[in-house]
Amino acid sequence: MYRGRSGHGSAYPAGTSQPAGDVGAGGAVVEVSGGPVGGVSGGAVVAVGAGAVVVGAGTAARPRSLQPAARRTRRAVTATRRTATSVGSEAVRAVSVGGVSRTSTAVWRIRPEVVLTLAERLGEPVDRYVNGSQTWFTETPGGVALEWRLHPVAGYFTPKGLTHNDVWDAVVESLIGGDARLRPESVWDGLECFAAYGDDIEPATLAAAASADLGMAPDAVGLVDHGPIGDRWERTGGAVSIIDLLLAQLGAA
Repeated sequence: MYRGRSGHGSAYPAGTSQPAGDVGAGGAVVEVSGGPVGGVSGGAVVAVGAGAVVVGAGTAARPRSLQPAARRTRRAVTATRRTATSVGSEAVRAVSVGGVSRTSTAVWRIRPEVVLTLAERLGEPVDRYVNGSQTWFTETPGGVALEWRLHPVAGYFTPKGLTHNDVWDAVVESLIGGDARLRPESVWDGLECFAAYGDDIEPATLAAAASADLGMAPDAVGLVDHGPIGDRWERTGGAVSIIDLLLAQLGAA
């Protein structure tokens, strides 16, 4: 994939992961009750922090993965027993088109419902990076591991008073609480999904699998060359938007 270097600074040691939907002790308690909040229905379990989760009118629930996509995350991570690097994993095998290496990808522009749906359906990020990226893994019915990555805005820096471990929780809690403490668009530009570990997958197949997992069709899908995107991101010290560069290649800028 890209050749950026955000693999350092993960919230978890290399080669380990925290599967989506697992919630430990000591974190925030969040309840979504009544009507829909930002596109997530009342009573939904939303994975926030490392603590207990409250469902609906306050009935305590055992932490669990909410959707098949989240349950498959555990299998995908366990099968690989490693996490992908950020802007650039050499393990990702791309399709050669006219001598240019291209990879199937699906992209969603950032908006509150994307973040809340990620929280509801995929749970906690597997990795949280210093550069602001957040990652998840799922597996298609055909056994292809997919990586999901929230890409940071151009010129991203960790919000004041937070560490890279806190950013995801702070944004989700802000959305659920209905305040503007930390809006998604101030942190991330969008979400990308692609085959994590070199499996060949057609854009249409990827789009169908990703749409089923997220419950939301991508804004753009197709073949991209991650190489120049990673080069430019690295050359500028992260001063460019990876999502903008992806959408430009996909003709959806």
